[in-house]
Amino acid sequence: MIKRKIYELLTFTGLSQRGIFIPHRYISSFKNKRYSNLEKIFKKYTYKIKENINLLSEYENNLSILDESFKNPPRWDQDWFPRLDAASTYLMVRKKLPKKIVEIGSGHSTRFITKGIKDNKNNCNLICIDPQPRANISNLPYLTHIVTKLQDFEIEKFPFEKIDILFIDSSHILMPGSDVDIIFNHIIPELNSGCLVHIHDIFLPEVYPSLWRWRNYNEQTIVANLLTSNNWHIEWSSNYINTNLKEDIDKNFLSQLPLVKGAIESSLWLQKI
Repeated sequence: MIKRKIYELLTFTGLSQRGIFIPHRYISSFKNKRYSNLEKIFKKYTYKIKENINLLSEYENNLSILDESFKNPPRWDQDWFPRLDAASTYLMVRKKLPKKIVEIGSGHSTRFITKGIKDNKNNCNLICIDPQPRANISNLPYLTHIVTKLQDFEIEKFPFEKIDILFIDSSHILMPGSDVDIIFNHIIPELNSGCLVHIHDIFLPEVYPSLWRWRNYNEQTIVANLLTSNNWHIEWSSNYINTNLKEDIDKNFLSQLPLVKGAIESSLWLQKI
């Protein structure tokens, strides 16, 4: 809340634009309502989520002791991209055997993606679009880092239809012209059937954590619409696992992986039909 007040002050005084103010006379009537209509969709794909939890057991040795043979290796002692998020990302890279991955928003996730590529021992081009990664990704193998905001990237000239995995961890704010707007309304429609898509900080069918209210994230509204389109399979949901399938984690080696206290696991993996 303190950070939000600082941003509001900087914006309203004109010192720095740090947010968006949207006037609405009936704002007091807005309710943060759970997406209960999505429950049946998550239940439909529970079998697939369980399959992937079990499949991760094949990579226990790869994930229990992380490889530090290259600079800026992946690590568990961080809360930006914790246990289930990192493990599922490694899994998707291993089983998809991708040739091209595009990551919008990078950092600790990039390190786990790179580990997956390295362990696959196949040729894969990882392209990250991010002006300021949340962790050092310099000198990582397989990586092409485009240092720019997505809004400044010429998406019309990039063949998104040829990628195997689209990894999204952006601003989480859906507004006209925002990165979320560009991703969901311009990039995702161009993806081919079979493409895997990761979206971070997704808690569906639950609402965002109350501790995050000051951030005003609203990306879930368009993700919910995506799920109801019947054009996607759910492959993984870290939050859904923690709230509904905890017993599957407890009997898996995943329960023994380090998890920073207070870390919030929130990866959603989808596959386009």
